[in-house]
Amino acid sequence: MVPKMKAQFYFAVATNDDARQAEVAKVIKETPDFVAAFRAAVKVIAERARLDFCLAELFAQAGMQDRAIEFLRKAINEGFNDSKRLMQDPVFANLRKTAEFAQLMSAEKMP
Repeated sequence: MVPKMKAQFYFAVATNDDARQAEVAKVIKETPDFVAAFRAAVKVIAERARLDFCLAELFAQAGMQDRAIEFLRKAINEGFNDSKRLMQDPVFANLRKTAEFAQLMSAEKMP
């Protein structure tokens, strides 16, 4: 892969989490075709966003607001952007009353 393309690719799929960057790098190394590698890496990130959203729901149900916010933040950073769901899901009713939730909803990544 041409160095400039490689840099752009890493930039396109990078997250702020070293473990997730390592997962993406592993996918790239194991897939010789650039397009296939890109699709596989995007799939890894999308699956992480769904997983982190589900964990946020579980923590919210358990009344663990700090952990719920933590995993919502991760989900949003990984591409979750369904603000309507966040505003209507009864699981997040108590969380919506917090300053942290308001801050997440005002972040640039949320529509």
